[in-house]
Amino acid sequence: MFGDKIKMIKKFIIHNFTCMDYKQLNMPAMKIVGVGVDTSVQKAPQDCYPAWLTFMALEKTVPNALFNNKLYGISVHYNNQACTFHYVAGIEVRDFAKDLPKGLEKLEVPPAHYLVFTHKGKLDKLGQTYALIMEELAKTGKTQGDFWVEYYDERWKNNSDNSEFDIWIPVV
Repeated sequence: MFGDKIKMIKKFIIHNFTCMDYKQLNMPAMKIVGVGVDTSVQKAPQDCYPAWLTFMALEKTVPNALFNNKLYGISVHYNNQACTFHYVAGIEVRDFAKDLPKGLEKLEVPPAHYLVFTHKGKLDKLGQTYALIMEELAKTGKTQGDFWVEYYDERWKNNSDNSEFDIWIPVV
């Protein structure tokens, strides 16, 4: 899908009998339009879902959208002390329209080098996936960027046991 942009790395994490591998990905800047919500690590499970529902109702109204069955959840402005952040559920666009429909916001994601992890299964296990990611980041010695990207494609099966989506962590 991303051709030669992806370089596979054989890396395994053994944690509570869970193996997780990751790959590396270089991506250009992206323009995202979606529905945003201010939330916290604790409240994200109940705050982000309504943002997705609102976005899905507005998705077809997004000007210049790349309707390619790829959606993004972007976490930005993370406050380490308060454990708060801004989350945008959205879609990539070719260009930002001058005027957006009410309830939508725009976000530019800078070009980045990412470590890409895959969450498998229902969202109730997402906290465990993020805990594994944090452990792995600490082991790499790399510094994470100030945003994270959730990448949803055809592997997302509406929160079933067979669902998968990627979590892109920008690193330097």
